[in-house]
Amino acid sequence: MLDAFFEWGQRRAACPERNGVKAMIKMNQPCDNRSARMDFDTSFAVAEIIFWESEDYFAQIISIQNEESLYSLSGTMTPEQQFDSIFEKFFEVLETR
Repeated sequence: MLDAFFEWGQRRAACPERNGVKAMIKMNQPCDNRSARMDFDTSFAVAEIIFWESEDYFAQIISIQNEESLYSLSGTMTPEQQFDSIFEKFFEVLETR
């Protein structure tokens, strides 16, 4: 599932910027629980999504102005879930500010 997340992230990162959101994805160094990380930069926040080989994930958006959390989500992906549905609210918050 980690490879599927990485491919999904590459497609998202390749899309033209929406509302000034720049995205980058990278696979982290090999370890016992490999991960891929998407980083997002905007004029108002920094954000990230991390997805581990164990199918756990973490997403957060932090305000640049006051370093407060604007959004946070963590969990474990289940077989019936899709990345777009898991992270839909994340992108709503990130792209509508």
